[in-house]
Amino acid sequence: MKNPAIRRIMADMRELAEHPSDLYKAFPLEEDMFQWHFTIRGPPDTPFEEGIYHGKILLPSEYPFKPPHIIMLTPNGRFQVGQKICLSISAYHPETWLPAWGVRTMLEAIISFFPSEGKGAIGALDWPDEDRRRLAKESHKFVCDLCGPVKDILKPYSRSQLQKSRKEFHGMVKATKEKENMKLEGKQATEKSKFEKKKKKNSSEPQSKYVMATDQNEHAMQRESASSSLHKRVVEIKRVVEKAKIQEKIPKKRPSNSTDVKGGWTGDSTSTVSLLIFILHDHL
Repeated sequence: MKNPAIRRIMADMRELAEHPSDLYKAFPLEEDMFQWHFTIRGPPDTPFEEGIYHGKILLPSEYPFKPPHIIMLTPNGRFQVGQKICLSISAYHPETWLPAWGVRTMLEAIISFFPSEGKGAIGALDWPDEDRRRLAKESHKFVCDLCGPVKDILKPYSRSQLQKSRKEFHGMVKATKEKENMKLEGKQATEKSKFEKKKKKNSSEPQSKYVMATDQNEHAMQRESASSSLHKRVVEIKRVVEKAKIQEKIPKKRPSNSTDVKGGWTGDSTSTVSLLIFILHDHL
């Protein structure tokens, strides 16, 4: 079984062969199917209208699950030459890439991005229109070391072809915007879902934390109350013991049934000990 990337590349080749366009042509190199060379026309009704531009698409081994790098080879005034450019369909933005996009989609997107502003993006240029028109005319002289003269790849427009290309170009721009909007809507829906889940989680967490805190406070209060009660009991026992000790030291009247031990009366110590045991048992 062939590599998934190779199968997809073969499918891209079939699609371009079955549905040719006057606006672009592209094919992979024989020695490296992951490197494509493409030739595109400048978009109609723009300073690039008369231009024919050549470039490279470098597909990753994980294609179509990861986006490609795109390099322009023809001076044009919109993209720098020989540098990987930053587009929403390029490797600089894997978050906006869709595996359903293929080489055909890339070519149409590149053409539709030509009239847009660079806005400081990597590999972007914002040259004046007069310079872009000059470069568009000079672009016909460009010769690729591998593909040959670009003017032989895409023949000059006829009037009917120009009208057809205008219609095709505007359709491409509309389709590209729709794809961008779909991707944006999908991203917004994903972000909204994440936000709702986070919001729901945050709304439930404080309540559970409050319940836990309440339980902990109740346990702490119970422990404090038990400790205070025990402390009071200990103080009371100490007081009773001290009182009993004092009473032991006070001479008592000799009862009729008492006996002398070595000439002295010791008192009824058994009753005192019994009293202390009773008190301790009652308080503990």
